[in-house]
Amino acid sequence: MKTILSILIVICCSVACQQSDDCNDNDQICGEWSLVHVNGGFAGVNDSFDAGTMLWIFQANSHQLKVENNHTGNSLYNGLATGTYSYEIIALNDKQFITINNEEMGQITLEQSNMIIDQNSTTQGAGADGFILSLKR
Repeated sequence: MKTILSILIVICCSVACQQSDDCNDNDQICGEWSLVHVNGGFAGVNDSFDAGTMLWIFQANSHQLKVENNHTGNSLYNGLATGTYSYEIIALNDKQFITINNEEMGQITLEQSNMIIDQNSTTQGAGADGFILSLKR
């Protein structure tokens, strides 16, 4: 009886782990990112943050972004507030753009463990005075 119970526990745990794993191998954005730098904007922001202070957790299957913003400093702009947001990736002319809660944030560039969100580059063209957000895995 103990053996059957142990097997059932292992099976339940493995199914629960598979269901909570919201990333597939082909999705480069999925997973946990730290916002580590913001620059730009009208005021010329140039702020760096410790990794882990502002976490952005992308869940590809549900198209949700969970943000944990624990920044307590005096930055003019430090990304999104703590909460859960919907997101979508738009591919256009060999570029990728991200919308968060149906508002376009800008072009995303992914290189290894770095992601850049450039608010000056949108599906509508080039802009000015937007922020450039740097995130790291």
